[in-house]
Amino acid sequence: MAASVVEKRLVQLGINIPRSVAPAANYVPWTRSGKQVFISGQIPKGENGLLVGKLGTNYSIEEGRAAARLCGVNLVSQMREACGGNLDKVTKVL
Repeated sequence: MAASVVEKRLVQLGINIPRSVAPAANYVPWTRSGKQVFISGQIPKGENGLLVGKLGTNYSIEEGRAAARLCGVNLVSQMREACGGNLDKVTKVL
């Protein structure tokens, strides 16, 4: 499948959206109801595993910012999966 317009723009911005990470517990990462998609809470889990600790104690502000960005990237990854691989189907985020 060709990359969507949204994904091409993300690449231009230097944002790589990886495949969705497996759930950290026994839950459904997203569900669809009609034309709406509900995504469960995301955690800062990436290639190097799960980040755990406290901002200011275990992590700097910059590391916290990177963890928050990782959560956002994981949200987009889940949305892409829910949309059958095509982020161009997304019309609104609430």
